[in-house]
Amino acid sequence: GPSCGIFGEHLRRNGTEARCEWDLMEILRQKGDLVALDKHRETHITKQDFVQIKQKGLNAVRVPFGYWVVSGPRHKDPYHGPA
Repeated sequence: GPSCGIFGEHLRRNGTEARCEWDLMEILRQKGDLVALDKHRETHITKQDFVQIKQKGLNAVRVPFGYWVVSGPRHKDPYHGPA
């Protein structure tokens, strides 16, 4: 997926990758490194990407994201947000 880079950079203690964003958030919280997610969100997709998409003649982009990106996590969710 589009966030595969951040998954590979932050492994579990046993060296395996997170399977989903929930797992990744637990890893980042254990490491105390939520700044890594903020950096990823700020740099992974940029305005230049949308300029290039438009130049290729496309006029729509699907941006899937979880509720926590907009509203923040629910009670006991490990997610980091809102973004």
